[in-house]
Amino acid sequence: MLKKIIFWPTWISITISLFVFLTACNRSMVRVDITPSHPKNNNTEFSQALTKLGLMSEIYDTAYLNIQIQDLADQTGSSFATGAEIPENITLMTQSTINSIGGRIRFIPEASGFIIDSANAGYSAFKEKLIPNALIQGGITEFDRALETQGKAIDLGLEASISKNPIALEWGNDTKHSWSRITLDFNLLSYSKMAGFPGISTSNTVMVQKGLAEDSLGFSISGNSIGLKGTLKKIEGRHAATRLLVQMSIIQLIGRKLLIPYWRLLPNTSKDTWVLAQVSETYNNSHLTEKIRKTQELLVLHGYEVDITGLWDEKTINALSQVGHKTLLTSKEPSSKAYLDLFESLPLNSKTIRRRDLLMAREATPVSHNLLASITHSKISKNGNIEIGTTSDHFFIGDSMWVIFKTSKPLFVKVFVVNNQGVAETLFPNIYQPYEKVPANTIQQIPPNHVSTAIEVVAPPGIDHIWAFTSHTPFSSEEKFLSQSGELTDYAKSLIDGSVSLRLQVTKRLY
Repeated sequence: MLKKIIFWPTWISITISLFVFLTACNRSMVRVDITPSHPKNNNTEFSQALTKLGLMSEIYDTAYLNIQIQDLADQTGSSFATGAEIPENITLMTQSTINSIGGRIRFIPEASGFIIDSANAGYSAFKEKLIPNALIQGGITEFDRALETQGKAIDLGLEASISKNPIALEWGNDTKHSWSRITLDFNLLSYSKMAGFPGISTSNTVMVQKGLAEDSLGFSISGNSIGLKGTLKKIEGRHAATRLLVQMSIIQLIGRKLLIPYWRLLPNTSKDTWVLAQVSETYNNSHLTEKIRKTQELLVLHGYEVDITGLWDEKTINALSQVGHKTLLTSKEPSSKAYLDLFESLPLNSKTIRRRDLLMAREATPVSHNLLASITHSKISKNGNIEIGTTSDHFFIGDSMWVIFKTSKPLFVKVFVVNNQGVAETLFPNIYQPYEKVPANTIQQIPPNHVSTAIEVVAPPGIDHIWAFTSHTPFSSEEKFLSQSGELTDYAKSLIDGSVSLRLQVTKRLY
């Protein structure tokens, strides 16, 4: 009886403590702190690389790339089978990626339905609509779940007794890791030809993982036990990983098409030997003057005071020596390695953009006053954008000829001469005037005044035409202006308001 009396206060204390604990658990007294989250930009590790890709397109003076996207989806069916564990469609993700690049990369939406509806509503002023010249095709082509699983477990148990009462302690730790693989394939197609650009494709893979960790702790006295158990599960975001895969693939795809060293923008990426081979082949197939001019241009973009003359002079040699390519005057031309080293290492900043603008301004060389005074045959386009002229409308085979033109605003210009058999030759741009874009109200001379050469009038005799075309945007590299018979193509006809043609009579001398 005495033993029971002694334990009564203990049970009373336990009961009171339990009552207080349960009272404390009243719903009105429970607090959960939630930290507010504000919207923020969805920047990834490739966001800055995308912006620099646009900057790179300006610095390397690439053609404009107007990209349209086909429906890009999960081709494996896994998005349905796994409850959207990976995105069902990545079209919007790819569109926003391309549109964030800037520079000379343009995203062109597929808006045929909108245009038709607008036309039906009485609005059809789409003259300034840009035409795509490239099309992206592809999608998610692989999703392998639980490709590899690793796990480990640790268990610890201790047993003892106190005053003949058994005591046990148990602790356990269990971890598991599994990896899945997502693969994305992209192809770049010519919009006008509906055929793939050779070599312009990507196939990239990302590994994503899932981790599970479990800890447990158990404690027992005389068969009565208490335990704690905690589980932590982490899954790497499949959708976020897919976005990174899209961004990387777009950088690689566009970099390959524009033949620029895009690998500088991607961490832990090797040089693209295919791009370097294309650049090297173009350089090696150029004639000597053009090789020197290309090297001089890169030296200027690097910040060296070099004149772009196409001549192998002391300034060019000294500048090459300063960048680590010691060259002798007797070698007569820069090496392919020197050119590629300069090509790969151009500074990607606003100073280089400014140097590029100054390079383009240099091409507007003064026109010979004697030539200007002797212009007797000229014509202006319907919209007044361009005027072109020569010294005569009649030439003999073997004569020297110069062409001048002037635009009313900054425009892109191409000039061709077409003989009476339909054979065409490009007069502008050329090796001395490589830039299509010309400033407003500045007379351009072909060939430029500083070059001691002229356009030679050649056989056969008959009626030749000089065609000049203008555009507010760069001309498509995929489109042709003239057919094999010398007729205007549909692309040329679409620019007819901003074009002009001079008729020339070519005859053979009788003596």
